[in-house]
Formats: sequence, structure tokens, C-alpha cells
Amino acid sequence: PQQVLFDFWRLLKQWRFSRHAFQISFSSAAFFSFLGGSPFVVIELMGATKSEYGFYYIFAAGSYMFGNFLTGRYSQKLGSRRIILLGTSIGFFGGIFLYGVYLLNLLSPLLLFMGMGIIALGNGLCLPSGTAAAISADPDRIGTAAGLAGFMQIGFGSGGAFLAGSLISNSAAPLLVIMLLSVSFGFLINLVGQKFD
Repeated sequence: PQQVLFDFWRLLKQWRFSRHAFQISFSSAAFFSFLGGSPFVVIELMGATKSEYGFYYIFAAGSYMFGNFLTGRYSQKLGSRRIILLGTSIGFFGGIFLYGVYLLNLLSPLLLFMGMGIIALGNGLCLPSGTAAAISADPDRIGTAAGLAGFMQIGFGSGGAFLAGSLISNSAAPLLVIMLLSVSFGFLINLVGQKFD
């Protein structure tokens, strides 16, 4: 355990690992927050049925799958830096779209899932390449990097889901703020990271 913790510390001090690990963690947190809060928002606050929720979920799942398809098809041509930047930018736009719809008092199940679909498309682009970049940051600690990056991703995601489930009462605002902050941090970390690489 002492050696593992030491390797974790060594990895976190490496800029290339940290920026990618935190980027994928924040990007994932938006999705997990949505999983934690959207059933209550859509079914209890908006009055949709469970069947309607399941139907609308196609937007999120299909968008993520399409993003993965694009990554597999174009990552070699565009390179991981561009793919990750494109993905985090799309996710950031999705967060702004959702919060803007809320501020305009236009939020509906369809628009909520459309916004999540945009974020999921961005995640489908940035998560595979970001994960690969984090894992390959230190050739001597590939296994440790995979474990730590995965732990951070699930940890941030479960934290976002917990916050969303805890803070939502009679408004979708807490969920949308958590999602917006998550995609914003993912975008900014990547943007700054590319400048300092």
C-alpha cells in the first residue's frame, strides 16, 4: 500500500497525468450528476412518466455512442489534442445550453435530454482520448495510472450524483448548476493544459 500511495503521489505531481485525469473526472461528473438528479426532476417535478423518461434517455445514450464512433473514426486523423478540445468544447456548450433554457423558463423533458445529449456527445469524444492520455502519461506506472484515473473518474462522478440527489427539492437548478460547473471545469482544465503542455 505504501508503494501504491507513493506512485499515486508521483502521478498527481505530473502535469500531463493530472490535467487529463481531472478533465475526464469533471466531464464524467456531469453525466453521473444527471443520472443522480434527472429521474426526480423529470418524473416528480415535470410530471413525465417512467416510460417517457426511458424514451428520452435514448438522446443521452445515443449521443455518447455517436461520440465514441467519431472518436474511433477520426482520432488518428485529428489527433487526441483536437479530439479532446472538441469534446470538452461541445460539453461546455451543452452545459450553457441547459442553463440558458432554464433561465428562459423553457425547460422540458425533451430540452433537458437534448442538452444532456450534447454533453454526452462531447463526453463520447473527450473521454476515450483523455483516458488514454492519462494512462500513458508515465510509461513506468501505466497500471497505477489506470487505477488512479478510474478511481478519480468514479469518485468525482459519485460526488456529483450525491450532490445532485441531495440538493434538488423543488427546482432543477441545482442539477443544472452542478452539470454546468462540471463541464466548465473539464473544458478549462483542458484549455489551460494544452497551453502549458
